[in-house]
Amino acid sequence: MNSPALTTLEGRWESHSFFSAIVRDLGDAICLHDADLQVRYASPAIMDVLGYDSAERIGACDLDLVHPDDVHVVQQALEAIQKPGNLSGRFEARMRHQSGKWRWIEAVVKNLLDVPEIQAFLSVYRDVSVRKEKEDGLRRSSAETRQQFETLIAASPLSIIAVDRALRVTIWNQASTELFGWKEEEVLGRPLPIYPPAEQPKSFDELRETLLDSDAASIETRRKKRDGTLVEVNIWRAPLHDSSGAISGCMAILMETTERKRLERALLEASEREQRRIGQDLHDELCQQLLGVACMLKALVKGAEADGFRQIGELRSAAKLVNDSVQQARDIARGLHPVQMDAEGLMAALRELADRTTSLVPCQLDCQRPVLIEDRDAAMHCYRIAQEAVTNAVHHAHAGRILIRLRENPDAFILQVVDDGIGLRPDEKCRPKAMGLDIMNYRAHAIGGRLRIEPRGSGDGLSVTCTIPKTSP
Repeated sequence: MNSPALTTLEGRWESHSFFSAIVRDLGDAICLHDADLQVRYASPAIMDVLGYDSAERIGACDLDLVHPDDVHVVQQALEAIQKPGNLSGRFEARMRHQSGKWRWIEAVVKNLLDVPEIQAFLSVYRDVSVRKEKEDGLRRSSAETRQQFETLIAASPLSIIAVDRALRVTIWNQASTELFGWKEEEVLGRPLPIYPPAEQPKSFDELRETLLDSDAASIETRRKKRDGTLVEVNIWRAPLHDSSGAISGCMAILMETTERKRLERALLEASEREQRRIGQDLHDELCQQLLGVACMLKALVKGAEADGFRQIGELRSAAKLVNDSVQQARDIARGLHPVQMDAEGLMAALRELADRTTSLVPCQLDCQRPVLIEDRDAAMHCYRIAQEAVTNAVHHAHAGRILIRLRENPDAFILQVVDDGIGLRPDEKCRPKAMGLDIMNYRAHAIGGRLRIEPRGSGDGLSVTCTIPKTSP
C-alpha cells in the first residue's frame, strides 16, 4: 500500500510539468523506493538504463535485479546512508537488463525517509558498463604486463635489483642470487647487502642521488658477495616512479665484468710488454748500430781532413744526421720503455716526459712532495695516461703551455694534465675519438680509478684528471 506521503508525492511529481520535462530528458534514471525498497516512481530513462518501461517497475524491488555477488554491496550502501550524519552514498553493482544481460550500474542514493512529505530512498542510476569494460581491460592488460615483467626479471641472465626510498630490497632475481650468493628471502625488505663495509656510506649517498635524479646512471665498480669477496660489475641504475609521478625507488641491472676486466688488464699488460721489448730493442740494437756508424763517419772525417778530401762537409753532415737519429731513437725508446717503475719511478718518468715535451711546447711537472705509488702496474698506467694527455695537448689542442701535476691525499693519488689549448668545442664531434679517450678510460678503470675530462675553470684549455683510490673499492 502506498503511504499518503508517497501518494501525494507521485501526484506532485507528475503534475509539475517543468520538473517532469527535466526528468524525461535526463540520461540517468531516477527512482524512488519505499522503506521496503519497492519502486514507487521510475523516470522514463529507466528504459535506456535497464530496458524497462517506467510502469513495469512500479511495485517491483530493484534488489531483485542485482547480481547475487553484488547484493551485499547494495545492502551495505543502504545501511550506511541510514546512519546519522551520512545520508547519501554511492555504489557500483551489476544489474540485470530487460534483455537478460548484466549491466554495470553506478548508483547515487540519498535517504529521504526522514522527510515527512517524501519518506523514501532516492536513487539515480547511470549505465557505466562501457567504462567498466575499459577498466577491466586495463586491469587485465596491467596484470599481463606485470606477469611478463616478472617473467623477464626471473629469466634474466643479468642481476636485477630494486630498492625503495629507504634503500630496502624490493626485487631480487635468481641471477642476483647466483652473482652475490644471497637468496631472495634473505634480502627482501632489508637494506641492500652488496656494499663493501668501507664503501657503504659513499655508496648509499650515490644511490640516494640516483633516487633524486630523473636520468639513468651507469657506473663501473666492485660489490661484495656473501662470502666477503669482491666482484667487478657494471651497473645501470634508474629511478622508479609511482602512479603520481613521484620517485618511489631505484632499479638496477648489474653485469659481472670480472673476466672482461681481467682480459682488458691482460691486453694492456701485453701491450706494455711489447712496447718495452720494442723500446729495449731500439735502445740496445738500433741505437748501438747507429752509434757504430757515427763513429766510423767521424774516423772517415779525420782521415779525409788529413788527405785534403774536398767533400769533407758532406761527411760532417752525414755524421751529424746519424747522431741526431741516435738521439731520436733514444727518445722513442724512452717513450716506449720509460724508466723503471719502482715507487719513485713515476715521478722520474713524468719529469722526463715533461723535459722531452718542452722541445715542442713548454711543459712542467708540478710534484711538490714525493708521491710514491708502490703498485708498478698502477704507476705504468698513470704514466701512459699522462703521455696520452700530453700528446693530445700538443697535436690536437695546439697548446702553448702544459702542466703535469701529481698529488696525493689520504684516500687517493691524483694525476692531472692541464693545457691552455683550444679545449673541447661543441662542434668538434670527432675530437673525443681522436683523443684516445677509450684507452685512457680503460687504463683508469684497470687500476680501479676514475678519469674526468673537463674544460678549465676559465678560458680555453682542458683538464684531464685521473683519481686512483689507495684502497680497492
